[in-house]
Amino acid sequence: MSQRILDRLNENYHLSENDQVIVTYLLEHLEEIPQLSSRELAKRTYTSATTIIRFIKKLGYKNYSDFKYHIVLMLKNMNLDNYDIFSGEDILSISQKVSQLENDTIQKTKDSLNQKDLQDIVSSIES
Repeated sequence: MSQRILDRLNENYHLSENDQVIVTYLLEHLEEIPQLSSRELAKRTYTSATTIIRFIKKLGYKNYSDFKYHIVLMLKNMNLDNYDIFSGEDILSISQKVSQLENDTIQKTKDSLNQKDLQDIVSSIES
């Protein structure tokens, strides 16, 4: 579910001009969002707290706290510390980290797939 936040933010259709500004800010400052109130986010995007709440509801969240909770989950899942490559590291260790990153990425992608979305894709391909 948390990866879907980025998908929703990247789907810029049916968004007002204010929504577009909010999306741009969120995508550029994702790590800051868990510490921001809706009022602070509104201030930073030159919108109102009401606009932020309406936007969050358009994304399918109950409220701003629910949205922030999912942002935190997504950021936790995106932790790449295990994949850091250090100067002087041997080629075997580097290749293992790259391989693990690829496997983890594939697994996370697989976990985030929705059966209905897959069926829609198959139907589109068939037609």
